[in-house]
Amino acid sequence: DVDAAVAEADAVWAEVRAEAGAGREIVSDVDGLVQFGIRQDDIAAAMARGGALLDTPWPAVNEMLEGFVAGSLAVVAGPPGVGKCIDGNSLVMDVVSGVVKSASDWFLSGSLPFVASLSTDGKLKAVRVSHVLDQGIQACVRVDLQGGRWIVTTPEHPFFTGNGWQPAESLQEGDWVATPLALPYFGDGGPSLEAARLLGYLLGDGGLTDRVVKFTNVDMDILDDVQACLDVAFPGTRIGCRWSITYCIVDYARVNSGGAHDGKRGTVRGTICNRVKLWLNDLGIWGKLSKEKFIPSEVFSWRREAVQNMLRALFSCDGSVYQNGKNGYINISFVSASEVLAYQVTHLLLRFGIWGAIRHRSMKCGEKRFDAWCITISDRLSIDAFIAVIGFVGRKQKVCRASVHPMKIFDHRLPPSIVPVIYKEIARAGLSLARVKEELGLRGHGFLKKDYGVTCNRVRRIADVCSSTYLRSLADADVRWLRVKSVVPVGNRHVYDFIVPELHNFVAGDIIVHNTAMCECVAEHLAARGRHVLYFHYELPLDEMLRRKLLRL
Repeated sequence: DVDAAVAEADAVWAEVRAEAGAGREIVSDVDGLVQFGIRQDDIAAAMARGGALLDTPWPAVNEMLEGFVAGSLAVVAGPPGVGKCIDGNSLVMDVVSGVVKSASDWFLSGSLPFVASLSTDGKLKAVRVSHVLDQGIQACVRVDLQGGRWIVTTPEHPFFTGNGWQPAESLQEGDWVATPLALPYFGDGGPSLEAARLLGYLLGDGGLTDRVVKFTNVDMDILDDVQACLDVAFPGTRIGCRWSITYCIVDYARVNSGGAHDGKRGTVRGTICNRVKLWLNDLGIWGKLSKEKFIPSEVFSWRREAVQNMLRALFSCDGSVYQNGKNGYINISFVSASEVLAYQVTHLLLRFGIWGAIRHRSMKCGEKRFDAWCITISDRLSIDAFIAVIGFVGRKQKVCRASVHPMKIFDHRLPPSIVPVIYKEIARAGLSLARVKEELGLRGHGFLKKDYGVTCNRVRRIADVCSSTYLRSLADADVRWLRVKSVVPVGNRHVYDFIVPELHNFVAGDIIVHNTAMCECVAEHLAARGRHVLYFHYELPLDEMLRRKLLRL
């Protein structure tokens, strides 16, 4: 009788907690978050019997419990959400509308987004979040990956690695973590394409802190396009007065405070009522210095073409394209004094399947130094996608067209754990390594590098030789594997939990993270090793719990 077993287990757990003083009570770093009532005498007796110790995926739990002893009973319990929380500032995208909000904003709004979730076939799918839970203040760590990606989670929060789901606290420098290869999700709204480009131009080279809207650039093609955008978005406005290479955007059809055209001078609180300025103010970016600029939130719900045009204009101002003098390879970069804007750009690029590495730099302008964030697009696939989809306006686009673009494809890699899988598939096909190398036209050593992983392109070619659909699915998965740079404690943070039915993972901060509770992971870990586990949930009915488990088999 399951109900009776659950009731008995619940009673036992209450008894253990009440008698914890007679045994051993271990509390995690966050008081009351997780408690383990373990009798030291029971562990000593089991070890004396020669019982084999079983580890869990969590080093901290192993240290506290000294391992689970075969044949003994261990009770692990905690409130819902234990070990699966992300920082309230972590950004989560609704893949249906394209809207991006922080975890705390999703909770406060009461709405439930559709998130990108990695399925068992390696493809991202849209799954609606069933609950967003406030889990209070908990100790957190920051996980930094190569390419500038990072996220703050609780130490027990699982990440998808080359060795399966592993908690953040067990990640080491050099480990491989899964991130989305692309997030091709857009909204269906947005302004005219000209207004979208105008926003990109003003975010890049616009002066937004003076009494008038300014624009600084010397490329005549760009200046002509800015005027073309003004003609459509704000008829009657023109690029007017010029100071050196800085121009003023003048509204010759100014409006008064009531919105009516006066044909001459309309004023709002003593300032000229320039419609472009009013538009920028409504977007929340008027009055922002370069280091304070950001992409307005509504841009993320724009349709694909509008986002494309905005990025094209922005890169035409603050981006660059150049050829490496040594090998002639093309590189595309973008530099911004605003950290927020730079990370927003990397996210929007990812929607087009373009991967850019972001890093902090100290740059010098005259005698002054300032902080800057540089995005570099250097792999062939992303560069080809950028030139074909985003591109530039003006002389930078001409550089792209004139370039020979000789670089070979530097594909992203699968983690080293793929190597044993490849060997098994080659053996299954009845082929030798020498035969596979011959088919691929390879010579010498370095056929499969265990330390550096294997490129997806090479795995695809091996899959074709071996007729392996499994290898092909791994190579074609919607995943880009990035190495861990560091995992460091960042103190206590307000954290939230997203409950994602069926697939139990989602993309936050452009990284794939899990949402399964720590107790559930411990149960699955032990069950996979042939141990009997009783698992029950205070919030879910039995049929829903069974359905979720069956879907994960």
